[in-house]
Amino acid sequence: MSKIRSIQIASLLYLIILCSSVLDAFAFQSCQGWRRRKDARFHSSTPSPTVVLRHEKIFQPRQRKMRNAKILHADMATTYSNHDENNSINNGTPRSQPLASISESTSSSAGLEAPSVSTIIRFAFGCVGIWLCGPILSLIDTSAVGLLSGTAQQAALNPAITITDDGALLVSFMYTAATNLVAAAYDKDKVSKDYSNTINTVVTALQLGSIVGIIFGVVLGGSASYFVRILLGKGQGNNVAVVCAAERYVRIRALGMPAAVIIGAAQSACIGMKDLRSPLVVMVAAAFVNLLGDIIFVPSTHPWLGGAAGAAWATVFSQYAAMIMFVKWLSRKTRPDKSSLKITFVKDENVVESTQGILHGQMRFSDLIKAPRSNNIARKFLEYLIPVTTTAVGRVSGYIAMAHVVSSAFGTIEMAAQQIVLAFFLCFIPMCDSLNLTAQSFVPGIYEYSGNSRIRSEVMKKTGRNFLKAGGIFGIFLTAIVCCMPLLSPLFTNDVAVMAAVNSTTPYLASMFALSGIVCSGEGLLLGQKDLKFLSNSFGLFFFVVPCLLFQVKKAILNGAQGIGLFSVWRIFSFYQAFRCMLWLLRLKQLAIKDESRS
Repeated sequence: MSKIRSIQIASLLYLIILCSSVLDAFAFQSCQGWRRRKDARFHSSTPSPTVVLRHEKIFQPRQRKMRNAKILHADMATTYSNHDENNSINNGTPRSQPLASISESTSSSAGLEAPSVSTIIRFAFGCVGIWLCGPILSLIDTSAVGLLSGTAQQAALNPAITITDDGALLVSFMYTAATNLVAAAYDKDKVSKDYSNTINTVVTALQLGSIVGIIFGVVLGGSASYFVRILLGKGQGNNVAVVCAAERYVRIRALGMPAAVIIGAAQSACIGMKDLRSPLVVMVAAAFVNLLGDIIFVPSTHPWLGGAAGAAWATVFSQYAAMIMFVKWLSRKTRPDKSSLKITFVKDENVVESTQGILHGQMRFSDLIKAPRSNNIARKFLEYLIPVTTTAVGRVSGYIAMAHVVSSAFGTIEMAAQQIVLAFFLCFIPMCDSLNLTAQSFVPGIYEYSGNSRIRSEVMKKTGRNFLKAGGIFGIFLTAIVCCMPLLSPLFTNDVAVMAAVNSTTPYLASMFALSGIVCSGEGLLLGQKDLKFLSNSFGLFFFVVPCLLFQVKKAILNGAQGIGLFSVWRIFSFYQAFRCMLWLLRLKQLAIKDESRS
């Protein structure tokens, strides 16, 4: 395949990514429109102050005709309930909290409803783009290196990307902390109408992100050779071409870690303020810069500029470009004829549609390299360090063990194929991960409902069923995509042997995706019900069991066993996925029985 043809295919890949981002944006706008209609239906006549766009038109919910008596009855009941609250302050009765849902429910008059399947899917699609930035950059690197530099350079990406991407989970506490702390500050500031606490939290998150990113980058770059040789083991440890290419990739990517952590902190802060649009814009821009850099650098024959190293430079440049754009987006005020964020208080709005300009006059670009603005807020970030990092390590232990087994026991062909399969897997699995985040957004309000326990139990049961249905729909959709993987293999490599190895994993990858939606929905339901001890114990068990099973594959290969290939590794992961699915469902059933007995 000619270089021009390769560039055309890579450009087509970017267009597909861009279209998916646009679809995410439309799904997000649909979900936002639904939120406004819900607010008009359930909110009291005295709205709470919120943040909206300054120059954007505020669309009031349409006056719709009532299509059936059930909806009319629900609206009348809500009106009478609000009237009673204003006159008697509920007479000591706990005030019910309305949920983001448009599903019909027998408890609608109480303001407690189970989110419908369509509502869950729309909300989840709005969150997908936030999860896709890192995997898409790795997918573009994998495609560009495989098409423009050959199998050996692509094989080097397997241990290298495992080190950089999985290693970055050690700083994921920054993102979890930023989301929770900004969300808490924002909810409090909406009451006081003073958003200084929210702004200070966002600025502190960005400044801490710079410090943590620099420290992590130095450690990663200094230990690149050590970790690469551990993952490669004795099997590929003597392959000079693969080892050197992987080390160069990790060292170059380490230069971009400050920007990567700042981007993650900024995205998490936007999520805390319910802004999903800004992360989507950054993702598309980063993907475009990365693709352009791959086209320029990867074909070069210089060892530090071409091949895997060229892909690393493209990723680093895309990260710094995205960081600069994100900081300017948050801190630069737009012209009067364009929309910008201003603290404005209007009716029937409870979401931030854009955080553009929220830090205007509050932060300069040079403030990123200064000490955190608030030491008290910085200490709150550190409280998330140990628990979040421990959970992240438990989650990725299997993937790290997989990378070690493939790199140390298989050959170059399987290593290149593994990188393609893993990039494909990590690019689409965020669609299911978004269900986890969606469940954490809906379930806590139901679980902590203090009214009629019988109603709460029924709504919780229906919510669980709807999330599992949504997970099944996601699973069917992704399984259909995975079944097309043999047709997509030529987009990532020209080597026939690599294509065959990739195609051999398709049945097991399809079985994993078929259950992924249910697994992620179940995990989100457990998190929403604060079943943290069960999840912690489960992942502690997986931390030891999954690597042990994978090491058995390595042992068999080194002992000369026949009939073992890359599919053997993914077969273990498909069984692991099936076991998690069964375990989550059993636990949810157990919690439902306990909840029903208490009510």
